Amino acid sequence: MLLHPARDPKAAAAQDLAGLLSKARPEDLVVLAGLGLGWHAVAIHEAPNRPHVVAYEPDTAIGRQQVATGPDLSWLNVAGDPHRLTELIAERVVYAGTSRVAVFSPPAYRNTLPSLANHVRELVAGVVDRGRSDSLTRRTHGLRWASLAAENIEFVLRTPDAVSLPGSFKGLPAFIVGAGPSLSQSLDDLAKVQDKGLILCAASALGPLASVGVAPHCAVALEAKDESRQFVGTNLEAITLIAASNSHGNHFKKWPGPLAHAHLLPWLAQLCGGAAVPNGGHASSLAFTLAYVWGCDPIVLVGQDLAYTGGKVHAEGRPGGEEDGVQGQLTTAAIGGGIVRTSPTFHSYINWYQESASYVARGGAGVRLINASSAGALIPGFRHMPLHEATAGMAEIAMTRQRFNEILAEGRMVERHALAGNLGAARQQLRAAIANAGGKDAGALKIQEAPAVVAYAVECAGGSTEMLPDVLKHLLECVLRMEQRRG
Repeated sequence: MLLHPARDPKAAAAQDLAGLLSKARPEDLVVLAGLGLGWHAVAIHEAPNRPHVVAYEPDTAIGRQQVATGPDLSWLNVAGDPHRLTELIAERVVYAGTSRVAVFSPPAYRNTLPSLANHVRELVAGVVDRGRSDSLTRRTHGLRWASLAAENIEFVLRTPDAVSLPGSFKGLPAFIVGAGPSLSQSLDDLAKVQDKGLILCAASALGPLASVGVAPHCAVALEAKDESRQFVGTNLEAITLIAASNSHGNHFKKWPGPLAHAHLLPWLAQLCGGAAVPNGGHASSLAFTLAYVWGCDPIVLVGQDLAYTGGKVHAEGRPGGEEDGVQGQLTTAAIGGGIVRTSPTFHSYINWYQESASYVARGGAGVRLINASSAGALIPGFRHMPLHEATAGMAEIAMTRQRFNEILAEGRMVERHALAGNLGAARQQLRAAIANAGGKDAGALKIQEAPAVVAYAVECAGGSTEMLPDVLKHLLECVLRMEQRRG
């Protein structure tokens, strides 16, 4: 079948899309299952309401033909494989908040490759479910996070920002240690290689590491609930804890050693004059991002099962692990072949690591990403190999834990005067938003145009006209508490 008619292919493509585009809105996303020569993409791009569009074209021959004879599509994101398509959809649905997605397959594709559109719909459905889950998490926990941030501001003022040290550990290997079930199998190997790179661990892995005498360079905590029971081991006074600025206050209060902070909430980072750290919602993902920002290479995952290895959730020796139950019936590709059971939450972590791997690859810095977990889920974009193989040929590094702490202590400190000015501006913005929200639709406060703290309120309200004024007032109270605790 012809991809397009020879005469006026753009008009024909617009006619094919007329019904769909009549219902589309500028904030919507259209996913083209089949690019053809690109005229359907142009018709969407030039439509009066102009929704966002991405395209999927797995046939490289058609892709080459498009470049040779089709219109200029330098503005269009085109995926050639399912992993890249999932990433492009997630950019709009998970991170930009797009709630409506349509899949359109041109007539020639529908008639000759009907499975293509079905495959794309399955990918879209998975990403949409993830977006809904993330949105629900923000609405459920958003105000709690804001309250914790208000309580922690005094600690943020006294500790360095861990993300403010780009390139500080350039070229040093980094082991990102989680508390997945397979960590128990990797402890002996970690003990042998602990001086060959920086060890950044989730706080939940401190106990298992201590059982074989491994002391990490730093631990990471980001939970909103009190997980200070995980602070076990010997000589914690010599280890830095990096705690999220919106995590439970006891993570700052009960840690016996040096402290640093990291911002997960963009509006809070903006208030403090720093940058928010991209993360997948779990401590190991925050450690991964920090290792990348610091310039580490390679970055090696250990104990990152992201699955129910052997029917378990966590490694032996993790405080509180006995309370976790196996949930979810999803399956995913397993390390070493076959499949393994996982959960929607774990699957979202896998997707985040996959997207991060794509981002790192596009950066062109050549950072090597290795998953040396002994078992668990396969993570696309990472090279999988045993830990002893991943560390073969590595020499011991000259970075002592004391020197590591000294470098981390040089991170940027929040400027009190700047914070005072930002808090005052946020207070005015929230009061103006409260006044404007009275009796109006929540959508009137455009997230892209609003100050970060107001945009966060809209996210927490989930578009609810009734909830928005109360959410705005709660955030205003948090800002006022920050002003008081700043003193």
